[in-house]
Amino acid sequence: MPEIDFKATIRDDQDIATKVSHASWEGSIFFTGMRGKGVVTISFEKIKKVSATGSGSGTKSDFQITLKNGDMVAVSLDNDSRFLGTTSFGSFRISAKNIKEIVFD
Repeated sequence: MPEIDFKATIRDDQDIATKVSHASWEGSIFFTGMRGKGVVTISFEKIKKVSATGSGSGTKSDFQITLKNGDMVAVSLDNDSRFLGTTSFGSFRISAKNIKEIVFD
């Protein structure tokens, strides 16, 4: 269970929205992804929204991360990396390749 309880709403590629608490990315409260040839780490507390851009190649999916300060950062996340959380009806997990959008509360 992550040390800080981040709440988010995840919309998948079938447009089904799920609200979660105790959100994490593979157990961490930050996203680690590729930006060009570099690796970036972005803390959940700085993020307002994560949106799939519909592109990507091979084993990665491309996302636009909108920060609370209005900045936008393009990152690629591994398709098989998972966003995890707890719902009112049980645990939830979804692979990056199936995420359309994540909005942090």
